[in-house]
Amino acid sequence: MKKSGLNAMPSILRQPPAKFNTALNPAKHLNTTFFWILCLLTIQTGLAMAAAGDTDSDNDGIFNSIDIDDDNDGILDTEEGDSDFDADGIINRLDLDADGDGINDFEESGLRESRQDPLDADGDGRIDAAQNFGTNGLATALSVADQPDYSGDGRADTPKNSDTDSHQDFLDLDSDNDGISDAIEAGIKVLIQEGRLATGQTRTNHPLNSDGDAIADYRDLDSDNDGVADIAEAGLEDSDGNGLIDNFNDSNTPDGYDDNAQAVFRASGAAPDSDGNGIPDYRECNCTGTAFHTGLKGHGLGSTDGFLLCLLSTLLVWRYHRRQFVKLATALLIIPLTVQAEKSPKDRDFNRRWYLGINSGMSFLDPEAQCPCYKVSDNISTGYSVFLGRDMSPHFSLEAYYTDLGKAGADFRDAQTEGIRYEHFGISALAYFYNRRMADTSESRYKYADEGFYRREGYSVFGRAGLGNMDNKTSLQIERVESQHIHLGLGIEYGWPNGFAGRAEFVSYDIDAKFLSFGILKRFGKLHSYKAPISESKHLPVFIQKPTQFFKSTVYFKDNTWELTGPSQELLNEMAETMMQRKALRILVRGHSNSDGDENSNLELSKRGAVLVARYLQSLGIDPDRIQIKALGNTQPVTDNETKAGKHPNRRVDFETIR
Repeated sequence: MKKSGLNAMPSILRQPPAKFNTALNPAKHLNTTFFWILCLLTIQTGLAMAAAGDTDSDNDGIFNSIDIDDDNDGILDTEEGDSDFDADGIINRLDLDADGDGINDFEESGLRESRQDPLDADGDGRIDAAQNFGTNGLATALSVADQPDYSGDGRADTPKNSDTDSHQDFLDLDSDNDGISDAIEAGIKVLIQEGRLATGQTRTNHPLNSDGDAIADYRDLDSDNDGVADIAEAGLEDSDGNGLIDNFNDSNTPDGYDDNAQAVFRASGAAPDSDGNGIPDYRECNCTGTAFHTGLKGHGLGSTDGFLLCLLSTLLVWRYHRRQFVKLATALLIIPLTVQAEKSPKDRDFNRRWYLGINSGMSFLDPEAQCPCYKVSDNISTGYSVFLGRDMSPHFSLEAYYTDLGKAGADFRDAQTEGIRYEHFGISALAYFYNRRMADTSESRYKYADEGFYRREGYSVFGRAGLGNMDNKTSLQIERVESQHIHLGLGIEYGWPNGFAGRAEFVSYDIDAKFLSFGILKRFGKLHSYKAPISESKHLPVFIQKPTQFFKSTVYFKDNTWELTGPSQELLNEMAETMMQRKALRILVRGHSNSDGDENSNLELSKRGAVLVARYLQSLGIDPDRIQIKALGNTQPVTDNETKAGKHPNRRVDFETIR
């Protein structure tokens, strides 16, 4: 049964007043009262602290009492601490921007930008609650042995300290120590104006990056990459030119920001803007020097394409060792060699001819920007070339040329400006490596394997090498590293019998100037038919009309060549022996041809056969004075010329003896 009234009171209180100990010390009674009040306050404080320890500030499902990253910004609570760096009423370990510079601690911790967005999709500076977390409250994506890995290299890191002072970036008001505060370099207003940050936002995970490199402005000593340090463009002293504050002093209120620079910006209120266009000087590229370099390599072989150099070297080796190449290819492909016409005699004269031509095509121009304000906006243009040349030998020609390569387009601060025109002039040597007519003997004028080289007809492959001078025209400030250039080229040419020829060619004048062109040329002058003497002797054979008797012998050539058949060589050997024995014997060598071709060409061909036989006899020791020749063309056939078998005997050489 519950007691009520006095019965419910403690026994000491239920005693009658008369029975109280009147000797009780009043001071002692007062201390007891205070003791009970203190106990109640202690219990209340403990309960309040316990309630606070059970708070989950970052909503990651882990109470602060066991969470090593209470605000989920990727920085451990032990690094942030319980102080309030920016005096905003929020302790650092719960503050997403502990230094109040407008840049989230999440970004200032050193996280690579490529890892930021996946971890903080809503951009509030806190790792999203949807991410996986360990039992200690650290995001699994960052955790390496219960420590954060900011760089993504698989190793635990401490928060980034860009200027290596006593303040890590997330507690540093000037992270790069260039004298411009992070709050200014973060560029919150600019990001909002450019639509990269929501209106009303005061913090960002992606602070301003003026030059678009891998470093945000607040960590970049040259934010606009114009070659002038931010500290200089801010009007601050930098005697050693390292881009950092001289005699750094942070004794006023230690915050990582030089006291003098802080005072300067507090007085001015903003970074200097010389041209008043709203863009501070440290963010605005101001190129006062060279905008572009042209003619980058000049005389060095680097001015030419390595591919072209290798290809031309291969063609040159092939030119002088093509027989070995043909034999190798034949052995590999198991293709029998076809019988080809012989080469022209060494004493054959080459008809040197002048030619004039013009090319047009596409140029590739890549001047090198020397200031980030400038860039090449269009490196492809159109151009033309005019040239005057002279064929010097069957395999070489010389050319003088002028080439206008057009303009390389240029932008200044992403706005189109005047381009850079390229012009080139000089002299080249052309080497003709290959001609399709080498194996073409179907036409009467192509009786030699190299006739195409002599006539510059048919398809030819040629290489070009030369020396020239480059010039550029523009109002931009440029520097031409080299004006003189070695150039290389490779092309193909097709020539017609009337002296016209078409060309396709690629030429590298320098690594910043190349030209792919197509054109036409015209060769002037008349081609003369080859007329070879029968020997090197001063004694030349004469033609006679009335021989006294026949020397009854006939020799033949292999089909489509000027090579004597085996029996014919044996017959000539025997004839030479007879003539050596009969010193007074003189002969007339008579050349005949079949009916292929016109009368004049057949006459020339029959004369050629007679000359070759006369030379053969001379090589066996017969005096040239004892040999005369006569060309009869196709006037004395021994069989019909209707079939191939009938034409062969008509292409012959026979003899008459002369008394």
